[in-house]
Amino acid sequence: MSRQSIEHRQPLLLEPIIHGSSDKEYSFDTPEMKPERSWRLSAFIAISVLSLLLNTAQFLASARATPLCNRSNSQKLYTPVKDVLEYELRKFSRARAISPYHGPPTEAVDQAWQDLYHFGVSRISKSQAALLPNRTIALPGAEMGNYAISLDVFHQLHCLNQIRMALHPDRYPPIPISHGFDHIDHCVNSVRESLMCSVDVTPNIWVWDEGRKSSFPRLDTVHTCRNFDKVRAWAVEHQLEELVLTEHVEDDLEYHEF
Repeated sequence: MSRQSIEHRQPLLLEPIIHGSSDKEYSFDTPEMKPERSWRLSAFIAISVLSLLLNTAQFLASARATPLCNRSNSQKLYTPVKDVLEYELRKFSRARAISPYHGPPTEAVDQAWQDLYHFGVSRISKSQAALLPNRTIALPGAEMGNYAISLDVFHQLHCLNQIRMALHPDRYPPIPISHGFDHIDHCVNSVRESLMCSVDVTPNIWVWDEGRKSSFPRLDTVHTCRNFDKVRAWAVEHQLEELVLTEHVEDDLEYHEF
């Protein structure tokens, strides 16, 4: 217990003494103890203090053994990539930085975006599918016994790329609205949901520019991130070559709907 919390509680513990009718009535004098009883009490206190110290040391050691980023960013729901999830500190780009994903549309820019997410669908085993919070389909044919998933990060990157392409209608033909479904509108909302789900609370900062005599925001701050390359490598390894949408496989998979 901290010194502040102890001092905060002391007035309640000492209230009978402070407000008592006499000092004699609430004397701190300790009655004389027999030697044998005094020895037993001293031994009990010593053992209790030693036990408390050992328990405290064990707790602190276990707390240090767990990386802070893993405790604060743990994945609550099951994901088949749980064993490859790795957290790292990453500095974001400055506002005017140029990356392979920037600039006017070119073949190189298009390919850079495609390489971020174009892995199709992933396969997982039945035992992994049973741990999912939502049910997915069993695969037919040569993939019998496996189940289909796609990791949401790749869907969000696909959506962001669709929004990027919509900014350049001269190069990319617009996606037709089919059965009242507007793909771009869906993508805008999907990226919004993803951002509000992840809730990156890394503080951006303002700095003073002596030359401009003004402060301006800096976005190149350090963030705690999941290692994207590790997850991407998993998706490539588990890539499903073909997803047959017109064949249904009955299965006995037991699951609990979230």
